[in-house]
Amino acid sequence: MLRTALLTLILMTPATAFANEVLIELTGKVEREYYGGKLCDLEFNLTNNSFGTLYRIYINVDGWDDRGEKFDELLSFSMDNSHGGWGGKTPVAKGTTQSFKGGSFKGSCKWLDKIKIGKLDNDDCNIRMMPEEVNCSDILKVLPGSTGLKID
Repeated sequence: MLRTALLTLILMTPATAFANEVLIELTGKVEREYYGGKLCDLEFNLTNNSFGTLYRIYINVDGWDDRGEKFDELLSFSMDNSHGGWGGKTPVAKGTTQSFKGGSFKGSCKWLDKIKIGKLDNDDCNIRMMPEEVNCSDILKVLPGSTGLKID
């Protein structure tokens, strides 16, 4: 009886409960003025469903407009677990979601059409209890969310 109940519970549990993944979902494009020009920031939620607390993640991102021309960046554009790149990293506990803002593309958000996610080195990813044989890039998923951006 107990074995049947346990098997039923396992079969009815969603597959995502067993998934080891770090999910970045884009939640918005925020345009602001900057010395007579426009900057476009991306906001995103970072959900940690991996092995343990995520202490560091740093991903380079490039952007393209609707004509296929690459956006310039202010300093550099990245998605990470800091709030604007200053003041240190914010740990993201297993099973939780935190909101962050990425760097800034030079130009209007209305022309931003596609982003390309750079290579994620293991040096730029620190997750507690992550097995040696697992690469961070294998468990990272980036979704366009409500932004409508294409992701490459």
